[in-house]
Amino acid sequence: MRPRPGTRPALPQRRAARLLTAWLLAVLLLAGCTMVERQVVSVDEQARREVAILTGTPAPDPPPSAKFAALTPLQVEIGLKRLIVEPSTWTTLLHDPPTAFLSPEQVGWARDAIAAELPRLRAQQRLQLRFRDRFHQFGVEVELYGEGANLVYRFTRLASQDEQPGDTLGEKPTRPIAWVRLVEQPGQQVDTDRKAYILREALFATNVQGQSLAELAAAIDQAQQERKLPAQELEPVRALLRGQPAFSLEALRLYLDKLETLLRAREQGLFTREEADARKQKLLEELVPASARQ
Repeated sequence: MRPRPGTRPALPQRRAARLLTAWLLAVLLLAGCTMVERQVVSVDEQARREVAILTGTPAPDPPPSAKFAALTPLQVEIGLKRLIVEPSTWTTLLHDPPTAFLSPEQVGWARDAIAAELPRLRAQQRLQLRFRDRFHQFGVEVELYGEGANLVYRFTRLASQDEQPGDTLGEKPTRPIAWVRLVEQPGQQVDTDRKAYILREALFATNVQGQSLAELAAAIDQAQQERKLPAQELEPVRALLRGQPAFSLEALRLYLDKLETLLRAREQGLFTREEADARKQKLLEELVPASARQ
C-alpha cells in the first residue's frame, strides 16, 4: 500500500532505500579504485596503430630493475626480434612453422616507442601498443612493463579478429582467440592468465660473467638467420642458455665462427660425419670454461 501524501515511508522501506544507497556507493568507490586511465601518446591512422600510457594498473611484483631507466633502443630491438610465433592460417588448431611476429618496419616503430616511453613509467603505469599483425591484419594489443629483470609483454589481443556487431562492448572477461601462438625462446617464459597471453623476456638477466642472456640468445638467432646455420646444429648451444652459461658474447661468436667453418668442411667432404660430430663436441667443451663444468 502506498503511503499517503505528506507521510514518511514505512521503516522497512526507508531501511531498504538506505541499504541500496550504501551498496551503490560501495560499487562506485570500488570502480573508482580499479579504474584504469588511458592516455594516447601517438596515433597513426593510416598504419592503424597507436601508443598509449595506462595509469592505475597493478604495480609489478617484484619492482622493475633500475636498469630500465637506462633502457636503450638496441636492447629493445633485440627483444622485439625474439618475438617468435607460429601463425594459424585456416584454423587456430593448426599452425605454420615458427617465424618472426613483427615485420622489420614494425620492429622499428615499436622499438622507438618503447625506448622513449618505458623508462619513464611509474609504478602503476604500463605502456600499451595497438597495431595489426602482419599475417592476417588482425588486432594486436599489448601492455609492456618491467618486472624485476624481465620485460613483460602482456597481450590482451594476440592477432585477434575484430569484434562483430552485437558483441559485448568493453573489456572481455576472457582472452580473445589468438591466430598466432607464442613460441618460447631461451631466456623467455610464455604463460597465460584469464585475460591475456604473457611473454616474459629476461632482458637484464645475466650469466656469471655479467653477460646479458638476451644478447647471447640474439647472437645465436642471428647465426641461424644470416649464416643459415641449421637449427639442429645450434640446439646444443641453445640448451646451455637454459642454465647459467659461463661464456662471454665474444667466446660465443668465436664458437659460431668455428662451427660454421666445420660445417662447411663437412659439406665439402673434408670430414666424415663421425669426425665432424667429435669436433663439434670439442668446440662445445671449449666454449665452457673448465672451472664451470660439472
